[in-house]
Amino acid sequence: MGGTYPSGWEYNFGGVDPDSTAYVLDHWPKTVPTTYSGFELGRTIESGQELASHSPPDSPGLAAYQWYVGRGRTVEKSWDPVTALYGILGLDWFGRLGVKAPFAYANTFGYNIIMAANGSNAWINDTRVTNQHWLRLADGVKEESVACLLAQFYARDPVVTTCLMSRMEC
Repeated sequence: MGGTYPSGWEYNFGGVDPDSTAYVLDHWPKTVPTTYSGFELGRTIESGQELASHSPPDSPGLAAYQWYVGRGRTVEKSWDPVTALYGILGLDWFGRLGVKAPFAYANTFGYNIIMAANGSNAWINDTRVTNQHWLRLADGVKEESVACLLAQFYARDPVVTTCLMSRMEC
């Protein structure tokens, strides 16, 4: 999770230690598939609106999210949750839940570099590199749909084995 795509400055890459970010990107094994979830994706998705009304008052998920967001609130931009959702389900596992994948790769080739001392990144189009990507919303998917999907995961009792969509409609 970090960067702005196709280029720009973002806190996770440039905020505290941009030299370390540059080192990691420069030395990451080129054979390891890498997907970036950038600032622009999570910035447009605010999630948690329905969490309090769809969770029992003693829900540990509700309490944890209120603590995460701060001051008992539940609405927050969703950089971390979007990245975690992709990290858990990738692009292929949403179908097993009966849900269209909300994300797609924004590119088919290229790689990410740190191009400035302040940690600004840029995507380099290079047809020789096909295992690095950055995420975007899939065609036809709206930010509100991703927020609703996230809310279902937040409010879900982990012992329930029914379909996600049974608790609220998006």
